[in-house]
Amino acid sequence: MKEYKILLLGSDAVGKTTCFRAITGELVDVSYRPTLVVNVGYKIIDVKKNKIGLRIWDLGGQILLRESWNKYYTQTDGCILIYDVTRSYTYEDIMNWEEDIRKSLKKKIPFILVGNKADLDGERQVSYEEGKELQKKIRAKAFFETSALLNRNIREVFEELGSLLKFG
Repeated sequence: MKEYKILLLGSDAVGKTTCFRAITGELVDVSYRPTLVVNVGYKIIDVKKNKIGLRIWDLGGQILLRESWNKYYTQTDGCILIYDVTRSYTYEDIMNWEEDIRKSLKKKIPFILVGNKADLDGERQVSYEEGKELQKKIRAKAFFETSALLNRNIREVFEELGSLLKFG
């Protein structure tokens, strides 16, 4: 079975760890505690009747930690860039995350863009259309809106990335 290294990147408190827990089957915690270390988990998924292994790395998004994260970028096969639809600055910061990882890698990898917390529609600051625009700008292979807390579209994000990794 082929295995791939996946990074979850984005600003602080966008829901990366909740997404990580939802896909790896860990208990989802509704309280916020910043990720000050790296969470690493493993998930086997089926992609068109092929099993693949995803080693998922959840990196903290705090600005003070960001300088040290590029050492974790090595050997990355795919990346999920996550922003919070209720905080526009996290959307704007995606360009910086995308630029950081592209500079650090010597190969092209597939990116998927995720607008998380779509269940908080009344607090929305970033529209679906703006997400689609950003997808084009950063050349992400796909765009999803999700609710990691409600586990909405999380499996689909990872299956899409798995399919891109397995079949191009």
